[in-house]
Amino acid sequence: MIFAVDTYKQNNYSMPNRDDKALDKESEKYNLQVAQSVYSEFCRGTTYVTSDYYSYVRTYRKYALGQQDKEIYMDVMYGTEQNNTLESIAKGGRKAARKAYNNLNFTIQSPMPRVMDSIVNKLVELVNRVSVDSPDKYSGAERENLKWGTYVDGKYKNWFDSLKLLNAIPTEGKKYTPTNIEELELYETEGGFKLKHEETMERLLKFVFEQSNWEEHVVEMVLRDLVTLGYCALEDYYDKFTGQVKCRYVDAEYAGVQYTREESNYNPDYGFYVKMVKLSEIMRKVDNPERLVRIAKTYSNEFGNPNFDDWNKKNKQTSNVSGLDKWTVPVFVVKWIDVDHKTERQYKSNGKTRTREVDNKYKFKKGEEAINTRIKTLREVNWVVASDIVFDYGKCEFQNRDGLSEPVMPIHMVQVTGRPIVPRLIPSLDQYMNGWMRLQQGISMAAMNGYAINMDAVSNLKMGDEKLHPKEVLRIWRQTGTLFFKPTDIAGRPNMGQVRPIEQLQGGAGATIVEAMQMMDVSMKQIEELTGINPVSMGATPTQEMGKAVTEYSIMGTNDILKGVLRKANIVKSNVARSMCLRLAHVIEADPKAFDAYKDVVGEASLEAIKIANGHDVKYGIRTHARPTEQEVQSIKEMLAFALKNGRDGKARITEGDYMRFINMLSSGASLKRIALLLDFSLEKAQEREEEKASRIQKENIQGTQMLEAQKAQQAKEAVSMETQSDIAKENVKGRNSILEQAVSKGEMSALQALQMIGINVPQAPQQQTQQQQIPQKQDRIVPAGAEGV
Repeated sequence: MIFAVDTYKQNNYSMPNRDDKALDKESEKYNLQVAQSVYSEFCRGTTYVTSDYYSYVRTYRKYALGQQDKEIYMDVMYGTEQNNTLESIAKGGRKAARKAYNNLNFTIQSPMPRVMDSIVNKLVELVNRVSVDSPDKYSGAERENLKWGTYVDGKYKNWFDSLKLLNAIPTEGKKYTPTNIEELELYETEGGFKLKHEETMERLLKFVFEQSNWEEHVVEMVLRDLVTLGYCALEDYYDKFTGQVKCRYVDAEYAGVQYTREESNYNPDYGFYVKMVKLSEIMRKVDNPERLVRIAKTYSNEFGNPNFDDWNKKNKQTSNVSGLDKWTVPVFVVKWIDVDHKTERQYKSNGKTRTREVDNKYKFKKGEEAINTRIKTLREVNWVVASDIVFDYGKCEFQNRDGLSEPVMPIHMVQVTGRPIVPRLIPSLDQYMNGWMRLQQGISMAAMNGYAINMDAVSNLKMGDEKLHPKEVLRIWRQTGTLFFKPTDIAGRPNMGQVRPIEQLQGGAGATIVEAMQMMDVSMKQIEELTGINPVSMGATPTQEMGKAVTEYSIMGTNDILKGVLRKANIVKSNVARSMCLRLAHVIEADPKAFDAYKDVVGEASLEAIKIANGHDVKYGIRTHARPTEQEVQSIKEMLAFALKNGRDGKARITEGDYMRFINMLSSGASLKRIALLLDFSLEKAQEREEEKASRIQKENIQGTQMLEAQKAQQAKEAVSMETQSDIAKENVKGRNSILEQAVSKGEMSALQALQMIGINVPQAPQQQTQQQQIPQKQDRIVPAGAEGV
C-alpha cells in the first residue's frame, strides 16, 4: 500500500500454479507474477491484516506520539467552510475567527507519550525469556537416561563410592540429586536435565538475540506496534557477511503474511514487506540500464526524489544513468513456499536396484520406472513496485526446515484480539486537546481586574478657586489614597447610582479554567477506564488517600489489561526463536563461515554436538518462562543474603561462589523453582560441610585429649622411675657411707681418703701431702713374718 494501490487493487493478478512442473521457476516472468499477485492481495486487504488496519497506521502512530493533525482542533474551534457557506462564529471565515480568538497556540498537548512510555517500559520487563527443548525421539531417550541415571547415582552414591574405593577408582564430589520422584519430575520440568545440544543451542540463541539488539531496540518496537496498531512483524535471516543468524524488526505498515484463522499465524505460505532501496544498488543487478530511467520517471517527486524533468540534460539525452544513483524506490520483498519436482528413473544393474535423477524431457526405457518426488522449498523475489524489474530471486539461502521436509517462513506476524489500545483512546485524546484549547481560550479572552468609576462624581470639582480635571482627581487618588468627589451630578441632583464613586471589578477566567480542567480530568479518567492505565502506573506519586494495597492493585490491574498484548509479544518471540534455532542448526553444519563465527562463542566441541544431533534428525522446541516480578526477585535476594551470613542459630551458610552463581541465574531469568531447589541443595551441602567440620573438630579434640592423657601418664611414669632411682641412689649412698665409716673407724683408711672416695676433695698442707704420699709406700713393703721387731 505504498504506491500504485488503485492499479493493483484490481483482481487481475493471480498466483501461478506453484505445483505445475512445466513452469520455469527460475525465470523473471514467474517471479514477477508471484510478486504482483501477493502485492495485489496486499492492496486489496485480503492478507492476515485487513486493509482497514493498513489505512489507519499513520494516524494511529501520530496519536501514539502526540503528533496528530492540528487541523482537527482548528475546525472545532473556528468551524469549517463548506459550499461557500460559513460555519463559524465570524463572518470573515476561519482566518477572521482565528483573529477573534487571538491566534490560539495549537501545538498538540497530549498525555499519550507518557502513557506509551509507561506501557512499553513495563511490558519490556514482562516479556518472557525462552529456553530450548528437543521434543524428538532421540533427545527424549537421552534425557530419560540422564534423568534416571542421576536419580540412581544420587540414591546409591555411598554404595557406588565404596565400590570405587575398593577398585581404586576416583570418586566424584557431591552434586545435586533429587531425593524423591516428585522432586525429580519438578527438576525436569524446570529444565534441570539439559542435553549438550540443547544447552549449546540455548547459549547460541541468547547470543543471537544480543547481536540482534533485541533488548535495546527490537522488543520495544514490537510492543509499540502491538499497542498502537494491534499487530507486529519480525524476520529472521542469515547475515552472509558475518556468518551469523539474526532477527530484525519489520515495519508493520508495509508488512504482512498470508491470511489464516490461527491467532499466532504460524508458518503461512507467503510473507512480504516493503523496503526502500537506492537505484545505485539495483544498477548492478539489472541487465538493461534503460529500464531504470522508466523507474525514475515513475517515482519522480516521490520519497524525496527530484523531479525527473529537472534532471541533468546530459543524462536525459543519453543512456548514461549515473545520475540516478541517489534515487530511492520501493522494493517489494516476497518469500513464499514453493514446490519443486524431482524425477528419478529406477532401474536394475547387475542385480541391484539403482536410481538416477533425470529431467522432464527424458523418455523412459523398457524396464525403467519413474519416481516423482514433491519437494517444498522456500523462494524469494525482490520487485521494484509498479515496474517489470525483479532481482535477487530464487531459492532462499540456508533456508530453515522443520524436520527434513517442511520449510519454515522467516517472516513472523501476530495480531491482538479486538481493537488495539491507541484507537480506543483517540476520542479521549481529542477531548483532552479540546479541553486544552478551551483553557487557552478562556485565559486569552478573560477580562483583567479593574474599576468602575462614576465620572459625574469626580467632575466639576474645585480645590479653592482652581477647578480640578477628573484625571487630576484620579491621580491624587492613586498617589495619596484620598478621593475627592461630590454626591450630586452636574445639574445638582443627587447621584442615585453607586454609593461610592469607584467600585472594584473582579476579572479573571476562574470559571473557564475550572471547566476546562474538568474536561481534561474527565479525559484522563476515560483513558484509565478504557485501558486500565492509571496515574500510578504512569509513574505518578500515589496520594495519601491511596493505601499500599490500592497502589499494588492498580499496577496489577494494568498488567491484566495489557495481558493480551504481552501474550502476543511472547508468541512472536517464541516463533522467531524457534525459526532461528532451525537456521542455526543448518548453517553450523553447512557453512564453515558460520561454524567459525560461533566457535568462539560456545566452543568447537559444542558445535560438534549440534552436528551430531542433526544426524539424528533432532527437532528444536521453544519454551517461554515468565520473568520473576521485582518482589519475587527481592525475596530471593534476601534469602540468599541471609543464607550467606553465618547462621547464629546453628544453620549452615552458602559460599560466596554459590551466592554469585544464584545472582547470575536471577539476572539471566532462570526459573525461581529451579533456584529454590539448588539453594536447598547448596544449604544441604553447607550443612554437611559444617557437620564434617564439627566431626573433624570433635575428632581432633578427642585425639588431643588422648595425647594429653598419654603425656600425663608418661610424666607420672617418669616421675615414679625417677623417684625409684632416687631412692636407690640414696640407699647406695647410705650403704657406701656406712662402709666408709666402718673402714675409717677400723683405721683402714683415713677420713680424707673417705671424703675423696665420695668425691669431696679437701685441701691439704704440703707436709701432709708428703706424708700421705709416703704412707702408701710403707704399706707397699712386704714384711716377713716374725720380723716385726727387727
